[in-house]
Amino acid sequence: MARGDLFPVPSVEATNSDACARGKSRSRQGRRCREAALVNEVVKALNWCGGSSSGGDSPVTSDHEDVLEHIHSCVLAVGPDVEELSTQEAARALLKGRLDYSAEKSGTTSLASYGRGELSLPTDVSGSPMVSEVCDDAARVYLEDDCQRMLRSSSSLSEVRDGKPPIVPYMDKVLSSSQRRYTQFINILHSRGLVRFLTCRREEVAFFFVLKKDGRLRGIVDARRVNERFKVPPSVDLVTAEGLARVEIPCPEGLSAEEFTAWEKELDVW
Repeated sequence: MARGDLFPVPSVEATNSDACARGKSRSRQGRRCREAALVNEVVKALNWCGGSSSGGDSPVTSDHEDVLEHIHSCVLAVGPDVEELSTQEAARALLKGRLDYSAEKSGTTSLASYGRGELSLPTDVSGSPMVSEVCDDAARVYLEDDCQRMLRSSSSLSEVRDGKPPIVPYMDKVLSSSQRRYTQFINILHSRGLVRFLTCRREEVAFFFVLKKDGRLRGIVDARRVNERFKVPPSVDLVTAEGLARVEIPCPEGLSAEEFTAWEKELDVW
């Protein structure tokens, strides 16, 4: 079948609009409505990739039926239903309760939608060195061979993921509902050297944003699925802000003003 004969792929219709309107209904009809909605999301994406609009009233062929049946089987294979979190629930689950202080006191959330403010991003990091180029030899060992020393084996990863619902990365509502805005955001990241494009996908991440005190948006990557692939690192005790404030570096005695300035510049402190 020629590509032009397949697209646009028609969407599917739920059998009961009232059940679909309830959304979170636990009834069998409600579950079918949620499945139909997920199938239509995939159909919409396929039509977009194929350069076509929505299926509309286009006739349904046997090839379309095969495609829709395959999509539906993939939707069922994802696993149990994952209910959509509210913004507040998502903030607490993703940030582990570490919301902005003012947000905690007011009971609101510090999550913000894309486009609400200026993005807090570096201007350009395309010329920055890779971590392997600046770390010492002891650390570089863990970055060799595509970080294999840090990754779980296939069997270990299966043990971690088996028996629990799959993690669905949380995506900013604006980005998830607008292909144009999502493409715009990815192009911004690419233009600043923050992402690069590949022809294959190993794992899935998503983006959301929190408000900074200056009103700009701090981008956060929901990389929980990626994190599952890594071994549990050894624990480390990090110095607190109070501890940093108490750090003292003794200054050599008898330095002139010029010598002190030169000594200060040579300090290996960031």
